[in-house]
Amino acid sequence: MGIEYNRHMATMTEGTAPTQQKLLDMETVGQVFKNFAPAVIPGKYQTHAYATTRLAEARDLLDLPDTVAQTVDLRMARGQLINDTDRSFHAVIAEHVLYGATADPDVMTEQLEHLLVLADKPNVRLGILPTRARVTASPMSHIDIVDDSTVSIETMAVTYRITDAPEVAMYLSMFDTYAQAAVYGDRASSLIRQARL
Repeated sequence: MGIEYNRHMATMTEGTAPTQQKLLDMETVGQVFKNFAPAVIPGKYQTHAYATTRLAEARDLLDLPDTVAQTVDLRMARGQLINDTDRSFHAVIAEHVLYGATADPDVMTEQLEHLLVLADKPNVRLGILPTRARVTASPMSHIDIVDDSTVSIETMAVTYRITDAPEVAMYLSMFDTYAQAAVYGDRASSLIRQARL
């Protein structure tokens, strides 16, 4: 069966860096990336300061060894993949994520400005899912899809990696639902700028 899962308390005994290295290794061979983000900015789209905040909170919450600096460096390496214009990236971020108090105000401002820069890249399609958008699939979890063949779903305790075709197809359909309800281009940038004020 094409579904595996890793319990964070078991796989992160040496901190978050080994898990981030596995993600980088998997994504380095990928060409097409799709992310749906209902809670936080997706990893590849994060600034150094925002990633540091997120990963420090995970370290403290899960009582993990301190590998935050190393993990942030690996997350930044994942972000560098966006500079390869042979790869394509499509992210849909829920509008309320832009306003979430998930980092200090200066960190959030820098993060939102970074999103505006990424939105202008020719190989990036950045959508914002308006808070009042009508969607037929409840946005319950963060979805990462690589090459339309591998789906990763991360919860607080477990990361699921799905390669079974019917389940992958279901998540692709969910992503398409969110993508169709999202706004792009000037409308997306306008929502990001509003949140930045």
